[in-house]
Amino acid sequence: STMVASPSIVLALGLRPLFENFAAGVTLQTRRPFEPGDQVSLVGTEGIVREVTTRTVLVETLAGEYVYVPNRAVLDNPIVNYTAGDTRRSILDVGLEYSTDLAHAATVIQRALSETPGVKDDPTPAVYVHTFGDSTISAALWFWHGPHIETAAAVRHHVALNVKRALDEADITIAFPQRVLWWGNKPDTDTPTDPAN
Repeated sequence: STMVASPSIVLALGLRPLFENFAAGVTLQTRRPFEPGDQVSLVGTEGIVREVTTRTVLVETLAGEYVYVPNRAVLDNPIVNYTAGDTRRSILDVGLEYSTDLAHAATVIQRALSETPGVKDDPTPAVYVHTFGDSTISAALWFWHGPHIETAAAVRHHVALNVKRALDEADITIAFPQRVLWWGNKPDTDTPTDPAN
């Protein structure tokens, strides 16, 4: 014999997402992890919160698109509120040639960071050498700026321009991927062998 679900069970199952979103909406409106006007990242959507209802959060992306994010999904995922604080950190990686005097490069980069408009003095911008890669020594540039998404993009752009200019003026080369092929030494010589021989 086949089982038939009762209409009340079907109705309860059908209304479950509505109740979950409503309960999540009440939680969002009482806890207030963000408010209209805040810039956020919710469930992979980045933009400005325009409205919080009992069912959804309306986010306007920087491209001008309106995205309705279900409240339950918002609560089930990390909430990033970019504008909750006064500052936000960005990191820019710069690859330097292996022949680079790293202490000198760090000084040049540090000066370029501190001279870039929009980069905050406190916390102090920092330069950290962190990786010896195949073709480069990588330095991570840490700098702080205003919290808005547009501010982060603009300051990061100006940091890149200023750091590149400063490195060029100091004759420090930003490395690019390269390969050195070596087939070993001929006996009693220090020069690489010609692969044709």
